[in-house]
Amino acid sequence: VRLEQIRGDAAEERAAVAQLNQRFGYLYGSVFGNLDERLTGILRAVGLAARGAGLLPGRYGYSAEEDRKLGYVRFTIQFAVEGEYSKIREMLAALQSSSEFLVVEDIGFSGEEEAASRTLKISVRVTTFVTEADPKTLERLTGGIKMAAEETDEPTEG
Repeated sequence: VRLEQIRGDAAEERAAVAQLNQRFGYLYGSVFGNLDERLTGILRAVGLAARGAGLLPGRYGYSAEEDRKLGYVRFTIQFAVEGEYSKIREMLAALQSSSEFLVVEDIGFSGEEEAASRTLKISVRVTTFVTEADPKTLERLTGGIKMAAEETDEPTEG
C-alpha cells in the first residue's frame, strides 16, 4: 500500500513538473519571445501609454544588453515627456500594466525648483526582456548590442 502511494505521488509530481515546463515554455517563447516579433507591440504599448495620458514624447532612444547568464536580451526604451503629475501617473500605470511585460526602470525629473506651473518634465527608461534579437535589428535601433558587464570575458583595466 505504501509503495502504491509513493508511485501515485511520483506520478502527480511528474504531471506538475510537465505542466510547469509547459508554462515556462509559453513564458519563454510567447511572453519574452523574439524581438522582431515583439518590437511592434512593445513600441505600440509605450506610445499608447504616453498618448493615452495626453503626453507627447519628443523622441525615443533604444539600447540593448545581452545577459548570457540569464539567456535574455534586455531591451530598453528611453524618452522624455512633459505634463501634469496626474497625466504622468496615468502613463506610468499604463506602462506597468502592459501585456508586453514593460518595467519602468528609471524616472528622472527636471525643471525649476520654484516652478510657476504644475507641469513636470520627466525622462523615462522602460525595459523589457526578449529571448532572441536579430543582430541587424539591434544594429539598426541601437548601434549594436552590449554585453552585461559581469558577463564579459574581457579583462578590466585598472
